[in-house]
Amino acid sequence: MSQLKQIAVFHLSCISRNLLKNIRLTPTQKY
Repeated sequence: MSQLKQIAVFHLSCISRNLLKNIRLTPTQKY
């Protein structure tokens, strides 16, 4: 169970970082 939790947290952190990077790179271009 601990390994699955660590993997889930890792994926969530990666996704959140990617979203933050996308928002910072394109603040008002797409919208």
